Formats: sequence, structure tokens, C-alpha cells
Amino acid sequence: MPALSGVLNVNTDHNLPSKLARGNFDARGGEGRESNPAEPISEIEVGVEFSSAEPVHLLIIHPETVIGGAEKMLGYFLPALSERSFRVTVAVADGPLKELVAGVAEILIIPNHTKFSVLNLFRQIRKLHHQHRALPFDVVHGWAARDWELTSIVGRIFGRPALGTLHDHPAAHYIRHRRRFLMRLTANWGLQRVVCVSDAVRNACEEAGYQTNRLLTIRNGLPTVKTESAGLTSPSPFRLGYLGGLSPNKGIEDLLAIMDHLAVHTSATWELRLAGAPITKNDEAWLQQLKKRYAQRPWWSGVVWLGWVNCPLDFLKSIDLLVFTSSSFDSLPTVLIEAACVGTPVLASAVGGAPEIVEHALTGWLFAPGDCGAASATLSRLLDNPGLLTQAGTAAKVHVPRKFRVEKMVEAYEDLYLTLRRNG
Repeated sequence: MPALSGVLNVNTDHNLPSKLARGNFDARGGEGRESNPAEPISEIEVGVEFSSAEPVHLLIIHPETVIGGAEKMLGYFLPALSERSFRVTVAVADGPLKELVAGVAEILIIPNHTKFSVLNLFRQIRKLHHQHRALPFDVVHGWAARDWELTSIVGRIFGRPALGTLHDHPAAHYIRHRRRFLMRLTANWGLQRVVCVSDAVRNACEEAGYQTNRLLTIRNGLPTVKTESAGLTSPSPFRLGYLGGLSPNKGIEDLLAIMDHLAVHTSATWELRLAGAPITKNDEAWLQQLKKRYAQRPWWSGVVWLGWVNCPLDFLKSIDLLVFTSSSFDSLPTVLIEAACVGTPVLASAVGGAPEIVEHALTGWLFAPGDCGAASATLSRLLDNPGLLTQAGTAAKVHVPRKFRVEKMVEAYEDLYLTLRRNG
């Protein structure tokens, strides 16, 4: 890695990753202030001091108004990046994301892009260009696909290299056809690199017509979790767990079908603990119907509905096996990495990036999406041989965090930023 002159001294909130991991981030906190267009230098939130030899100035664009998976990952990424020789400005909207990045990067407030319009795009460009004239950026990074148009345009205007990160399938059902067209256009026209968070996303991009020479895989990473794995909580009952939203595309119907099969094929006693809740009102109605379908089963009394939990890592430590049954593409299921970090093995549907995390029969077990019979057979064998769970949990805690460290993620991005800057 090329060495850079200059020392980045950031007033970093080192508790930020643990706040995110605990799931107790308070969106009301932080010290961000609205920028003043009349004063170019003061437009950026200043809490960062630099030496006289200026480091690479990175602009990350992500004016999102809600906190989701990509935003939490940004919250992990920025504190680790602040340890490197970069000057980082994050262009965000006035909202919870501003509070999330406060103290770990300079903040530039721009209009959000909740609804795309040419006028709104012009206002965003004007704000960024105004700041670029005062404190020039060296590299422009669109953190998510919705940021790519703005990133591409300002990269061209500034004459700076631009890249974008893709956290989802490029043709996901919730992405409209016009948006898919714009994504391909900006990826092939205005971005020097498209960073895919998994090989599964990269393969999907190739199938969708993205230029393969611009695609690069950099997997997401998590901060180091210092915790002791609990191992099996008790000889009986085995605690099976699910963590996530309760909606059809998360495979909850498959999960309960697996439990129905399991009750027939094993004499071991078990309980299923579900940490999560429906996402929409339609999900709530669907879940009630699903509960009615199984309510008379003898095993139903062993199903525990916990709702959302305040500390996901504590929940994962409290169970003997995490069951991940998603039936739709999942780019890189973070919950599988989190489970490995605390030494909890997983039985996972082999969707999206799950096979990149779980090494079958070593750190966990995989099954074909929707194959409830095969999943229940594997689960029955594991409950009859609890030593296999202990072995897999130990192996997962060793191998998975090493592969998905946030420091490794930052190193890959750092190399990419410097290469793009060097090549112009």
C-alpha cells in the first residue's frame, strides 16, 4: 500500500460500532449543524484536524433519509477509515444519517433524493460544486445505487474519478425498470468502478449487462466483537433461533414447515425463538394467517415470539443454532456473520451471498432454498449429534470474522481509492 504524507487526526466516536451492534442507536444524538452556503469553509462540519500536508480528500455521497443495512455498514466503515490517511467528507441529508456519521467524518448537508427530479439534482450538484471550489475532492464515492447519478455527474464536472457501491441485486423486484436503466447507464458511463458487496452481486451485475472490467468485489466487514461464545446453553431443550423481519420473502413459511417436519423426525426436545416483527401491515395479516395454520400442532407451544430485540448479539449468543430461511436474494446476510462472531453455528438457505459466508459442514450447513425436507433432515441429525454444533460454532468464530473484518474491507477500499486517484 502506498504511504501518504499527512496525519489524519479525527475526533472519532469509537463506541459507534458497538452502538450499531447493540441496535440502540439514538437518532436524536450527534452534533451536526446545517451548513451555511454563504461561508464556503463553514459548510463542512469541522471536528477534524489535519497536518499541513493534505491527505487524499474523499467525498462519500449518501443523502438517504432512513437507517437501513447500507447505512449501518457506513457506520462501521467510517470509524475504521478514520484511522487511515484520508480526509473524508460525507454528503448527507439533514436527518438520522447526519447524526450517525457525526464525529467520524466531515459532514456536508445536501438535499435528500427521496424523490428524483432534475431540480433537486441541480441543487445537490450546486452545493457539492460550491464546496469543491473551496476544498477540492480527489475521489467521489456513491455509497449506494441511488447515489450513482449524482456521483457520476459531479465526478465528470470535477474531473475526478468516481466509484459506486452496490448493496443489492441490480434487478431486485423493488427496483423499478427506469431505475435499473439509470443504474446501468451511470455504471457504464460515469463510474470507473462498481464495487459489489459479494460475488453473488457481481455475477448478477454481469448477467444484467454491466461492463465486467468495471466490476470489483469488496465484501462488507464488521468490527471485532470481543465476546465469549456460550456454547450449548443446556442439554435440553435445544434453542433454535431466527433473527430478522417477519415477511414472506424471509422464508418464514419455510421455517415453520421445517419445524413441522422436524417434530416427526427427531425425539430431541427443542424450542424455536423468533426475534423480529412484521415489516408492513400486509405482513401482519399474512403472519396471523400463518400462525392459525400451525396453532394446533403439538410443537407449537415451543415457539416463542420475542419481537425486536435490543441487543441482537446477546440473542445470537443465547441460542444453539441460527436458522436462516430467506427465500429471496440476499446480497451478503449480515446476520450470518454476526452469528459466527459470537460462535453460534447456522443452518442457512443458500441464497445470494450466504454460501460466501457459510462453509458447508465446517462453519455451518446450507440447503437449497425451499427444500424444507432436506433442511429438516439436516436439523434432525444436528440435534441428535450436538457435538457437531459445538465444532461448527468454534470453527465459525475462527474463520468467518477473519474473512469479514471491517479493517479488511477498509484496506480494499483504500487501495481502490489510491489507485483511482493515481490513474486519474
